[in-house]
Amino acid sequence: MGRRSTSSTKSGKFMNPTDQARKEARKRELKKNKKQRMMVRTAVLKMKDPRQIIKDMEKLDEMEFNPVQQPLLNEKVLRDKRKKLRETFERIVRLYERENPDTYKELRKLELDYESNRGKLSLYFDSVKVPHLAPHRLRSSRCTPHVGPSLQQMQVLHTHLISLLLVCTWDQEE
Repeated sequence: MGRRSTSSTKSGKFMNPTDQARKEARKRELKKNKKQRMMVRTAVLKMKDPRQIIKDMEKLDEMEFNPVQQPLLNEKVLRDKRKKLRETFERIVRLYERENPDTYKELRKLELDYESNRGKLSLYFDSVKVPHLAPHRLRSSRCTPHVGPSLQQMQVLHTHLISLLLVCTWDQEE
């Protein structure tokens, strides 16, 4: 896309001076509006708290990886919300990368901590859920149907999950 002369139309015909001036004014206005939009986007990103975004993602993880209770939201909804939060967080990080390198490093560390905790939570969830799901999938039709864990087993699992979360938060504070 090359630049088109302001003195001619798309077909190459000569434009009268009034139309030329109008076209140039429109071009300047569009350029100014683009700058304003960029400034508004930057201001909106600066107003958002990256720590709160991480907390929101952690809440989504707690909902998704809770072995005791089914998530309140659909898996697709959780995935979309997390994706949107992650994209916003990445835009904020890129903004701080240019403007404030110290904050950028702090945000990257915060992101690494979040990913680490999410990995631990996911591993725990898989270790708790998969043993109960795997026998169900592998049973033959001659066996009795798999009922799942008892209420007592679920309470024990819930206690283990809470203790794991406490250990993770304890490690972060130190």
